[in-house]
Amino acid sequence: MTFLMSNMMPQSPSNNREVWRELEGYERELITELGNEAVYIVAGPLGSVGTIGNGVTVPESTWKVILVADADGNLSQTIAVNIPNDESVKHTDWKDYLTTVEQLEVLTGYDFFEELPDEIEEVLESQVMSNE
Repeated sequence: MTFLMSNMMPQSPSNNREVWRELEGYERELITELGNEAVYIVAGPLGSVGTIGNGVTVPESTWKVILVADADGNLSQTIAVNIPNDESVKHTDWKDYLTTVEQLEVLTGYDFFEELPDEIEEVLESQVMSNE
């Protein structure tokens, strides 16, 4: 299902070739390092700056939510980013666009961790990964 047109979104060259690519590289490293742990990833477009082709919407930004669980199923980390989909991201780092899951929920209207107990959901959704 990954390579269907319905699962793709137009990205600016600097977003796709730099910042988003580096984030995907970090995800691969994270998965390799974690071994038996689970990493859940959801991504999507936000807003519109127009259309291309047959009416395909070009998003204003691209967002991603990553949830990490250890081998015992304990939820240990969240990473949330909202990256502008334009050339302003050239030569920047994906960590420059860190945000909270809570903020992405406000922007997208999604409730990413609704199945979790409220006390765990609130903690995970309010975290911002440290920008080391």
